[in-house]
Amino acid sequence: VCTFREPELSRDHTERMRRGMGAGVEIYGLETKIWPLEAPLKPLNIRVPADPSSAFFFAVAAAITPNSSTLIEGVTLNPTRIEAFKVLERMGAKITYTLNDERYEPIGTIRVEHAPLHAVTVEENIAWLIDELPALSIAMACAEGKSIIKNAEELRVKESDRIKTVVDNLNLC
Repeated sequence: VCTFREPELSRDHTERMRRGMGAGVEIYGLETKIWPLEAPLKPLNIRVPADPSSAFFFAVAAAITPNSSTLIEGVTLNPTRIEAFKVLERMGAKITYTLNDERYEPIGTIRVEHAPLHAVTVEENIAWLIDELPALSIAMACAEGKSIIKNAEELRVKESDRIKTVVDNLNLC
């Protein structure tokens, strides 16, 4: 058995697919155990779901525009990928999730409806928000009150300093 431990919980797509192909994989919080293969992996007939981080820009547009809504179909509902939607929901947006398939990856529909937004503090699961924080900052700028994002140091060293870029562009608005 191979065991590894993460400093913080990461996305679990590989583990899900490996289990779906018949491999032994167990996740216990930050610790993952992988058993040696006892037989060849089974092939998958898998549908690749839509990317929630790309769809999130449309979700924010609906959330901040009165009398609007959007329906995002065929998207992964993996908890490690929809954290930004959960934050938007905590801010007051009306969001519903409909699960349509759960064989390897949870896939379904997300509906986002406008509602008055209020400020939140975000300090957990930042790795699950890395691509969505720039769009989330727009929702936060439109919300009532002062939102705070903590523990986001990784945003400074991604492809660019996203914190500086977001702040510069919000100031331009």
